[in-house]
Amino acid sequence: MIKAILGFLKSFLARAPLWFCLGLGHLLGFIMYTNKKRRLTAFKNIKSAFPHKSNNELYAIIKKSFTNIGISIVEMFIAPRIFKYIDASGIDLLPEDGAVIAAVHEGSWELYNAYIAQKKNYVIFAKPQKDARLDALLNHLRSFGGVKVCFSLKEVLKYMHKGACLGMAVDHGAEDNAVFIRFFSHLVPAPGGIVYLARKLNKKIYPCFGRRVKGFRHMAQILPPIDPTGKSDQEVLQKLNNIYEAELKKYPAEYIWHYKRFKHKRDLDVLVLDDGKTGHLKQSLAFLKFLQDEDYEVRPKIVSVNFRSKNFRTITDVCTFFSHKGCLGCGMCMRLFLGTKTFKELKSSYADIVVSSGSFLASANRLYAYTVGAKSVSILRPNIPLNRFDLAILP
Repeated sequence: MIKAILGFLKSFLARAPLWFCLGLGHLLGFIMYTNKKRRLTAFKNIKSAFPHKSNNELYAIIKKSFTNIGISIVEMFIAPRIFKYIDASGIDLLPEDGAVIAAVHEGSWELYNAYIAQKKNYVIFAKPQKDARLDALLNHLRSFGGVKVCFSLKEVLKYMHKGACLGMAVDHGAEDNAVFIRFFSHLVPAPGGIVYLARKLNKKIYPCFGRRVKGFRHMAQILPPIDPTGKSDQEVLQKLNNIYEAELKKYPAEYIWHYKRFKHKRDLDVLVLDDGKTGHLKQSLAFLKFLQDEDYEVRPKIVSVNFRSKNFRTITDVCTFFSHKGCLGCGMCMRLFLGTKTFKELKSSYADIVVSSGSFLASANRLYAYTVGAKSVSILRPNIPLNRFDLAILP
C-alpha cells in the first residue's frame, strides 16, 4: 500500500510544475515547524552551538532549516529533475577503485547521494530506523534516486571490493564504543566505523558538504581527502567535525537542528547565579564541585544578578507560577525585570544546569532555566514552591 502511494506521488510530482513542487516543500517544512517538540529541541541544540546569537536570529535559522527539510523530502521524489540545478565540484577527486565519503545531515544530503550515484558506483551504509515502516519508506524513496543501501558490514565489503564508493554519516553515534569529539565546543559521540572501514580497505576519507543556494539550486563539493593511516580514530573524526563546524558556522540553516546530536554529550555548562552574598555563592560552588566529581566535563560560569528594582524582583516570583517549558526561547520576563547588564550577559549564555542559593534569586533561576531549556537547582529554601525546581537541596 505504501509503495503504491509513493509510486503515485512520484509519478504525479514528475509531471507537476517545479513551482508546485517547491511550494509543496515549503508547506511540508511549515508543518514540521509547527511540531512543538521538534522545534524546542532544535532551539535548545542551536542555542548551545550559537549562544551569542539572539533568540530571534536562532528561530529564523530554525524556520529556514525546517523549510529546507521539507523541500529536501520533495527532492527525493523528483531527484532526476533536480540534478541539472546542482553545481558540484570535486567528484573527479574520487579514485576509480573506490573511496569513503563522509557527510553530515545538512543541505539535501539524500539528493547529493542520488547525484553521486549517477556519476559513480556508489552505496551508502545506513543504520536501520527504529520504526520499520519509516525505514521501509525512507529506503524506497532512496531507490528513486538509484541509491543502494547497505545495512551490514558484509554488504559494504562486497560492493567496495568491486570498486564502489561508500557514503556514511558521521554526526550520529551513541554506541558504547563511540569516540567523543568536539562539535561546537561540546563533547559529542561519533561513530568510528568510517575510520575502521577506511583503514581496513586502505582508502582515504573524502568529506562532502552541500548547501541550498535558492529553491532547487544547490552547491555541493567533495573536499580533499583525509588519510587515516597513522592517525587515531579521534584525530580523524575531529578533523572531519572541524570541517563541518566551519561550514555550518557560515550556513547554519543547512543543518537539521532538531536531530539529537547533543543528546549524549559528555559536558555540562553550569550557570551559577550570584546574589552578592559570599555564603550563598560558596554553597553553589560546593554543588559545582559535586558535579565535577562525575564523569563529565563541567564548564562553570558565574553571573552576578541585579534586578531593576525590589518591586520587579517581587513580580518575578509571580511570573514563575505562569512559566513553563513553552517559555523556551522567550526571555521576555528576564528582559523586563532584570538589570540591563545582567540581561545582556544571560541572553548571550547557555546552560544545561542553572544553580542559585537562597530565596532572592530563586525565581530568576527558574525563569532563566525555562528560557534555555536547562535543569533548575535551588539550594536553601526558595520563596516559591519546591516543585517548580528540578532539584531543591535543603538543610
